[in-house]
Amino acid sequence: MHDVKNFEEWDFDSVWTMGEDYPLLRWQTGQTKVSIENAKIELSENEYVYDGTAKTPSVKVILDDKELKENTDFEVSYENNIEVGIARVVVIGVGDYKGIIAHNLLLLSIWV
Repeated sequence: MHDVKNFEEWDFDSVWTMGEDYPLLRWQTGQTKVSIENAKIELSENEYVYDGTAKTPSVKVILDDKELKENTDFEVSYENNIEVGIARVVVIGVGDYKGIIAHNLLLLSIWV
């Protein structure tokens, strides 16, 4: 009984948490934040041609068929998003959400 796997179809991401002996509702333990680590990230663009400017595609985060709101449910930062190579889009859960997920972004060089 001490294993989450024994409770199929129970929502351990946002409703339940495993106590010492049995499942507890998150509000009973003060664990009310929901992890975004299983969320799906969609970017407005996944590839860019290098032009010397920072690339900051818009980000859509979907968790359990719900679209989360930027600056309310998550914040976005960008790493290495100017030079040719692989950049990263980093999404951090805020408010009622927690966790960090990242997505790669490709910055291409075009030879003329």
